[in-house]
This record gives sequence, structure tokens and C-alpha cells, in this order.
Amino acid sequence: MMKNPIKKISILFVALFALACGDNNSDMPSDNEQLQTTGTLAIKVTDAPIDNSEVEACFVTISEVKVDGQKVEGFNKTTVDVLAYQKGETYLLGDYNLEAKAYSEVELILDHTSDASGQNPGCYIMTSDGEIHSLASSDVSVTIDGAFEVEEDTHSDIVIDFDLRKCIKSNESAGSRYSFVTKAEMESGIRLSSSSSATITGNCDELLFGSDKVIVYAYAKGTYNKDTEIQGSAQSRVVFHNAANSAACDSNGNFEMHFLNEGDYELHFMSYEQNAKGEFILKGELVVDVLNGLDLLNLSLTSESTVNINVIATGIIDF
Repeated sequence: MMKNPIKKISILFVALFALACGDNNSDMPSDNEQLQTTGTLAIKVTDAPIDNSEVEACFVTISEVKVDGQKVEGFNKTTVDVLAYQKGETYLLGDYNLEAKAYSEVELILDHTSDASGQNPGCYIMTSDGEIHSLASSDVSVTIDGAFEVEEDTHSDIVIDFDLRKCIKSNESAGSRYSFVTKAEMESGIRLSSSSSATITGNCDELLFGSDKVIVYAYAKGTYNKDTEIQGSAQSRVVFHNAANSAACDSNGNFEMHFLNEGDYELHFMSYEQNAKGEFILKGELVVDVLNGLDLLNLSLTSESTVNINVIATGIIDF
């Protein structure tokens, strides 16, 4: 009895079609898989001034960068003199491809032993006499909190703002003349912002009081407490440690404060005198009159805004 050849052909065709569909499906993402979108993130470094005239440079060696715990691929070990990048200038660590999403922290892995060229030490202060002072520390990582977002197919940036005034301390005891502060103090002394943040510029006329240096401190509105701030931080005794930012006035009284995040701020002008060691000793807070009608205790800053403030000192509150 002759079997049905059409039925056999039909079964064979269905089997081949199923096999072909299975091969094609292997190249397609499953229901649980999504195509990852990416954007480009530029990571930059800047600095605020340090309270010591003998410090000429501060070299920091970064061996690795992590974003939300993930190593940034393509980053190469870098040594940078962060003191050389002030008044809005930045050093570009690099441009990196990251998944497009919101992030909350950046971690820097520091190399205290050797710099990017293999020379010892990796992190150090150079003073005006040409001497090198190691900044060795038992802590090798610094985590900086700050929300930012990488958008799909977009170039964005973050600025790592070192405040060396908060991050470095002088040592009275034998050994290195300078050292990093504690890990907790380092992490509070470094901020994350973006190039589109706010800027404050201005001038302080204080010729009547003969300050060797005037430093302007910006605080989040309502957070300044004189007794707490002049006493210094609990561990390293860094004064004005809760300031969001600071800037030194130049010989003409001009100052610039960059990369301030959006918010409400208050400004305080402090007078310093220089001792025989080149260190600046706090004299007191200047009493100032604002020449352009702004309220120094209530400055509202928006992203990308620039505020210019001109003041004249009319008195000093001694500390």
C-alpha cells in the first residue's frame, strides 16, 4: 500500500521552518534583555586655594576611577598638580563611555607610592624651596557623593572639586611636614559639580585693615556657625570645614568662586595675617558694606548663573 508522500513533505517543511525560526531567534534579545544605551562623560578636576604661601604644588596620583562601584574602562593612571587648576580652570582626566542612567557617586583610588611615571612618591606637596613632602596615607580610596546623569548619545561632564584647604594639614611632629586629613574629612572636602554650575566673582576693598590675605567662604544658607567653624574640625582642626566653597582675594582684592551647585548661599570675608613660617593665621571676620545692593546672607544661585559682588570693609570682628 502506497504511503502519502504529501503528508511526509508537509511534516518535513514544518520541521525545517521551526529550526530556521529557532536560529533567527537566537540572534534576537529575549524579553528580559534590553539594548544598553550609552553616553559620554567627561571627568575633570579643579581646586580651591590652600592656606599656606610656601605650598607651590600638590601632586595627586589617581590609579583608578569608579562610578557607582564600577571601574571606568579606559582610564589610565594619572598624576595631576591640582593646585594648578583654580579660578574655573580644570584638568581633563578623560572622556568615557558609560551606560546612560543616573549615578550617585565617584570613587578615586589613589596611589601614594608611585606617580604615573613610576617615581616615588605618588602624592606629594612641593614647597617654594623645591622640597618634596610625601602625602602618604593608609587610606587609598576616596568616595565623593553627588548625583549626576549620563544621557543617551549626549556628552556631559562632572567636575571633581578638590578643596586642598580641607584635604591637607600641616604637621608639627617629626616626619612629613604635610599629610592628608582623615578619610572622612577628605570625602567632605571634595565636591562633585558640573561645568554648568554657578559662579561668584567680586572685589573686596579692605585697605584700612592691612590683611595679608582675605579669603571668602561660601556656606549653604543658614549653616554658618562662627564658634564651630573657627574651632576647626574635630580631627584635623581644619577651620571653616563646613564651607561649600572658598576663594582667596588677589593683591587687588579680586576673587572668583566657581562650580557652585544651585541653591541659596551666604558669604563671609575672613582676614588673615602671615607668620614667620609662611602660614596664614586667622585675625577675624571683616564687616563689609555691599556696593551693589546684594544680600550676602541670602544669595540665590541657579545653574549657570554668574553673580558679581563688590564690598568695602568697614570693620573687623576679632576672633
